[in-house]
Amino acid sequence: MFEQSKVTTEDQARYAGLIKSGNIEQALDEFISKYINPFVDEYSGKLAEFMQFVKDQEKSDTAAIIGIAAATIGISTLLKNNFALITTLYTKYLTKDIKSDEVKQRILDTALNRFNEQIDGTMNRTSQNVINAIRELQTAFITEEARLRASGLKGQDVQKGIESFKSQLKNKFPNIEEMIKNKSFLKSTADINGVSRNYRLEPYIEQSIRTSILDVDRISSEVNATIDGDLVMEYYKKDNRTVKTKERQICKSILAHKEFGLSLLALTEEVANLLGIMTVNQARNTSDYAMSYNCRHAVRRVSKSINDKIRGMLESQAA
Repeated sequence: MFEQSKVTTEDQARYAGLIKSGNIEQALDEFISKYINPFVDEYSGKLAEFMQFVKDQEKSDTAAIIGIAAATIGISTLLKNNFALITTLYTKYLTKDIKSDEVKQRILDTALNRFNEQIDGTMNRTSQNVINAIRELQTAFITEEARLRASGLKGQDVQKGIESFKSQLKNKFPNIEEMIKNKSFLKSTADINGVSRNYRLEPYIEQSIRTSILDVDRISSEVNATIDGDLVMEYYKKDNRTVKTKERQICKSILAHKEFGLSLLALTEEVANLLGIMTVNQARNTSDYAMSYNCRHAVRRVSKSINDKIRGMLESQAA
């Protein structure tokens, strides 16, 4: 399982070259297409296979659960290893202006730790969702067999009853049937009405990778700006792909407010109060969490002239 999942030396060199030349999105698109999505799809196929085995009574729930656990460990390890490789390449490029090797390593470690925690949580939820469905199926079979035997049936008549029951599973468990058919094994958190939905893993994993890479960009830009004494940063859309996700309200609010023709976030509370804007940290820590999962925005440095104008405003205020 997951053969040829290791990034080749040739592809590593290609991705490094693309990143160095500024073709960051192209490198990420190629990497995800070749070294992430095919293996996530293979994992999803395995989960569907195990569920089908239990549904068809070809394997016990115990055997299926053991197989699911092994597959989940395998895909989790693959995702972490491959992400670490591409993130190391990105970090090397994005932190090239930072002199401290220790700071560079901390930026890389932060991105890797956040991704690993997210993947662990995602894969645990996914495997548990499938295991719960398998146990639900197995319980239904046990209950039906007990009912048939209690009715006085024996031998082949019980088996015929079980076969008849199997033919009705599609109607009895439409949610499980949908999971198998669509390979939609990731369960969402319940909405305000208590309703959860199942989703395919590939889009979620891909967005997790893109968000984590964006974190490296965000942190590197903020560190460089802070070291050089900048006062503000521009908030802008870094990932311009067309996606279905809705923009956060916090992002809309930040983007709608313009100072010097730009949507700004402050690096100090003093500047935030002066301009009537949020600090970078405040934006990150609102209930809507700017620059967290699925957010496609980032921060970048502004011109020296804007920083100088703000310094002049601070001096005038102090006077």
